[in-house]
Amino acid sequence: MLKRKYTTVTQLHKTNNKEIIEYFENACVYFCKLQRKAFHIFKNENIKGVKTEYKKFRQDFMKEYNISRRTADSILRDVQGRINALIELKKYEVYQKEYKIKTLKESIEKLDDKILKLQEKLNNKITINHLTYRNLKKSRAFKKMRLNKFKMRLEQLKWEIKTGNYKLCFGTKKLLKSKKAKFLLQRDSQITYIGSQDETGRNQMLQLSYNNKNNQFNIKIRKDFGFDTETKYVFGKCYFNNYKNELIKALQNKNSTPLTYSIIRKNSRYYLHCTFEYRIENKSNFLTRKTYGTIGLDFNKGFIALSEIDRNSNLIGTDILKYRFGKGSKTQSDLEKCISKILKRALETGKDICIENLNFKAKRFKTEKAKTKKGKQYNNMLHSLSYTLYDKLITNIAFRNKVNVIKINPAWTSWIAKNKFCNRMKLNIHIGASFVIARKGIGIKDEVK
Repeated sequence: MLKRKYTTVTQLHKTNNKEIIEYFENACVYFCKLQRKAFHIFKNENIKGVKTEYKKFRQDFMKEYNISRRTADSILRDVQGRINALIELKKYEVYQKEYKIKTLKESIEKLDDKILKLQEKLNNKITINHLTYRNLKKSRAFKKMRLNKFKMRLEQLKWEIKTGNYKLCFGTKKLLKSKKAKFLLQRDSQITYIGSQDETGRNQMLQLSYNNKNNQFNIKIRKDFGFDTETKYVFGKCYFNNYKNELIKALQNKNSTPLTYSIIRKNSRYYLHCTFEYRIENKSNFLTRKTYGTIGLDFNKGFIALSEIDRNSNLIGTDILKYRFGKGSKTQSDLEKCISKILKRALETGKDICIENLNFKAKRFKTEKAKTKKGKQYNNMLHSLSYTLYDKLITNIAFRNKVNVIKINPAWTSWIAKNKFCNRMKLNIHIGASFVIARKGIGIKDEVK
């Protein structure tokens, strides 16, 4: 079974959710406090190398703090997820720092050679540019300071990984150092309710029910943390602009996806996040096939180049889809419109979509200060190109519409297009690259002799 998680967000307005907001303000302090306690318990177990069985740990946690099983599950699962994410982040930081130390050492060695040559000239009483000499020594000194800083940080990271003594500031270190009131608000700003497939409404603690009369969802939250002495529930209403039909199906079908909710306070407003799974039984349920041909996409700054080919790799259509670049939410809105047009074309023709499997994560931290105009343009492209957003949008929307997306190796696509197809077929470089991507999608390996 193929699965993909989606999250939809709605604002909880105070007029319809007064009870929920009041309960949230009281309960989130206790919820976040127990989160921090659980984090330190898990961390100490990692340091000592002794791990308690999860069920026993949960049972002890419930008894000690007098909370329900589902609340304990929500706290512990959330903390475990944060710790796992933190471990992976530290591993990536080690790789990052090791690379930066290596490049700095190489740079310092080159500066040493240049300074040594100038010193030899001075010893031989040959005239040199003293400003250049001074700047080289100054640059070397700053690089050595930076190198020492990276080495200390690398030692700290390796120690954290070895001992399991990971550090995490709930509420961000920036706010902790600046304003205490804002730090406390940020630290205690979220309650999570983990769902389960076998529970009523796919979640025992927070349940939605759709009311077709007013086209809204009724909210029912079970109280905890000792606030359930007078009444056991609080009620409210909300409306989801996105994925409304998927949520209704999930609530009606007992064998559907579990629903996980988070209530988050941000800038004095309250938001309900709902996370669910979209499932496809197997690949045969997709509505597109590469045996009919493919649609190749070449993502660029400000536009997407499209080429459509048939099963024999003959070019039968091209297009340029433009979007506003570097405009925040406008960029996302334009990309969504472009992707909807592409998916409509894919569903009409029954063809798979082919995109490049690009990952700029490693390249971004390897970039150095550009010295030429071309280098500056490359660095600007590398750090501003919204490929991650594009990749996320097209894969998520395509999966939901049962359109198969094939990711191909991006190596040499533009070079092959330029040297093999562009002149012969009168194509520009971007359309040519999308044509090569489409051909790779059906298994053709182009080579230039």
